[in-house]
Amino acid sequence: MVNIEDLVPEDHLLRRIQATIDFSFIADKTRPLYAEDQGRPCLDPVKLFKMLFVGYLYGILSEQRLVEEIRVNVAYRWFAGFSLTDPIPHASTFSQNRRQQCQACPLLAQCTHAKNHVKTVNRHVWKDAKEWVRQNRLSERGKALHKRRKETIERGFRRCQRVAWTTIRTDEGACQK
Repeated sequence: MVNIEDLVPEDHLLRRIQATIDFSFIADKTRPLYAEDQGRPCLDPVKLFKMLFVGYLYGILSEQRLVEEIRVNVAYRWFAGFSLTDPIPHASTFSQNRRQQCQACPLLAQCTHAKNHVKTVNRHVWKDAKEWVRQNRLSERGKALHKRRKETIERGFRRCQRVAWTTIRTDEGACQK
């Protein structure tokens, strides 16, 4: 029998996160929000959180796309706590939770200060790396590398463009005759 644990590479980022962060605090914080003896059983809030975490970590902005990615990506599925055969919650689960439970949640003040109760990310997770690249590019070494790139790579690229355009014009001329 195939074990999902064996399918995720040992050096995968999600393995390192799983080993570093204890997500059990989510269950502790959300336990008072769920009634165990009413309605149908709830979805595990830790799994839902981990699904959203994967989305933020990998830049998957659409909840529908996120559900599809978790459905097909073994590492995402493993990290969120699903087996290979477990059904993945529908994308509407997230919007329903936001609409129904977040407005009355006693923990809302800890999550967001926005008037519309939406968590807004003002800084992209790669912003620091992009700033480092920009600073490196503006350094003396970066300027020298950029100059060399213009002399070699871009010259070669222009040459390829000329060859491609010549081929296209030649082919067009052959078609017109």
